[in-house]
Amino acid sequence: MWERSTSVSAPPLKTLSSALSVSTAALGAADVYRMLTPGTTLTISTVDMTEGRVFIVRAIEASVGTPITVAPEGAETIDGGGPVLLTTDFASVTLQFTGGNLESIG
Repeated sequence: MWERSTSVSAPPLKTLSSALSVSTAALGAADVYRMLTPGTTLTISTVDMTEGRVFIVRAIEASVGTPITVAPEGAETIDGGGPVLLTTDFASVTLQFTGGNLESIG
């Protein structure tokens, strides 16, 4: 008989709290990134881009003057364009790698 699992596993989470530019490759495996410091850039490493992988980035603090920037490392694009800027507190972007580029899915 089929049984429904009651356990729920959360995706790996990394919290960044210093003003810097950092690559997902340097952070190790994670799917959710909490950005605490305005002006931080998160570069999604090419080595982390596998077909179907989802990245969730949330800006805990951000503003138009000091956005959280999310950018691909190589020639990949996000929705056919450049980096995503998170410019308000608690803004977020959910990106999925589609085999050639990243697409925002939420």
